[in-house]
Formats: sequence, C-alpha cells, structure tokens
Amino acid sequence: MLDVTAQRLLRTLTRVKGGTSLARPLLRFLTRVVLRRDLICQVAGGFRVHVSADSLIETHLCLYDRFEPDVQTFLAHTLRSNHVLLDVGANIGCFTLQAAVLVGSSGHVFGFEPAPGAFKRLSRNVELNRFPQVHLFDVACGRKAESKPLFRASPGEFSDALGSLYPSDWHDGGPEACSVQVRRLDDWGDGQPARVDVMKIDVEGAELDVLLGATETIARHRPAIVME
Repeated sequence: MLDVTAQRLLRTLTRVKGGTSLARPLLRFLTRVVLRRDLICQVAGGFRVHVSADSLIETHLCLYDRFEPDVQTFLAHTLRSNHVLLDVGANIGCFTLQAAVLVGSSGHVFGFEPAPGAFKRLSRNVELNRFPQVHLFDVACGRKAESKPLFRASPGEFSDALGSLYPSDWHDGGPEACSVQVRRLDDWGDGQPARVDVMKIDVEGAELDVLLGATETIARHRPAIVME
C-alpha cells in the first residue's frame, strides 16, 4: 500500500508546475531513507517494476508510464496473443515486460542482456510479474560467437541505458569494461522458437552485428524489426 501511495504522490508532482524537478529527489529519499529498498511501481502496460532512483528507465516508467514511447506504441500495435518477440538489448525489461503482457501465456518473449547489473534487475522484474512466457539469456548477440568487452557508461542518470560493445564519448571515464559472451542468433540451437514475429534491437551501436548474426533467422521467419 505504501508503494501505491508513494507512486501516486510522485505522479501528482509531475503534473504540478515545477514539480518534475522535485519528483526524482523525492523518489531517491523514499527508496533510500523511508523504504530502504526499491519502490515497486505499477505501469500502464499491465506490469510492475522495481524502481531505483539511480535508473533512468525505471524512473521514467514510475513517473510517466513510458520510456521510448515510439517503441512502446510499435509493440502495442504489432504484437498479438501467441506471438514471439526477441528483445535484443533487454536492459531492465521495459519492453520485455510490455511484450509479455501483449503475447500472453500462449506467446513467448526471449530477452538478451549481457550487462550483469541490468540482467540482475531484468530477472527481478520478470520474477516480480511471474511471467513464465519470458525466457532470459545473459549474453550479447552479434555476428560471431566470441568473448568481448562490454563498456559501461560513466556514472550518471543514463548509465543504466548505455552499455555498449563499442565505446563512445558516453563511456569516457566510466567503469572498466567487463567481458561478456557474444552469440549469433542463427546459432541458437536447442530451445529456438518455431516462429519469430518481432525483433526489437537496442544495442548501442552493435545493431549491424546483431543483424549479420541473424540473417538465417530473419530470412526464415520474416519478423517485423524495430531498432532504436
């Protein structure tokens, strides 16, 4: 009940002139001092998320019910019951969770997220919602099977959303890269779905690598593809 009340207060602040600048500090105070844990928020798409004030994605979902609304709208208009989605670069699960609601128990969502911190939060969010139709893999997708460094962004409000196999200005001075496993979608093997209806790809500069490692999958299934 406390989580519901806190979320209502935070959203009310965002609708008041000047209130948006107060909402995030209040969220930080609530999670660190009052609750001493993540806030659990309900999102309009029909799912819940653990919310940390340090996460840009989770904060936006909590305060505004949206993150990258163009992608959310695309999925809402495209996915149907029993469809299969590949979420490449699932992060904390914003689109994985939305898709799980849309495809229902007869569909499947496969989420790929190599960043250890993001994968941990992704797993917690899927567990929170009890979505058996979601299957998670802590690997990156690319053009060949290998181990590669994953560069994390410098600390800040965007740091949870900008891990990349290709470093950029966002990563200057950031934490040291961690080594992650890269796999081709075409080499999936056991457990590969019989159909793929939609692919969502958001991998911070490695999108071409994902496509080159999935040419057979794309040719076989002809999925709709959305890239951010």
